[in-house]
Amino acid sequence: MRHDVTSSRHDVPRLEAIQHACRYGRVVMTGHAVDEAESAHVQARDIEHAIRSATRAVVQGSKVRLEGGTDLDGDGLVVVVCEIQCGLKVVTVW
Repeated sequence: MRHDVTSSRHDVPRLEAIQHACRYGRVVMTGHAVDEAESAHVQARDIEHAIRSATRAVVQGSKVRLEGGTDLDGDGLVVVVCEIQCGLKVVTVW
């Protein structure tokens, strides 16, 4: 996966909105995200924790990469989401 750093920017209001949606259970996992989570040995609650604990939201086109978050064991976990009308769609994790 290519990450174009030159067009990325940290978006504090977007991070807060994403974390708000997560707090209220508005998270949907794509099939790809489920596969990646299984490969990384993380569960849905780890992903939700990583979203809630993220410190940075990097906007990349229609996707937002959440950085600085951790799973329930304290290990770093990056989550990529797309915002949708009713909440969030988790696209991938690593």
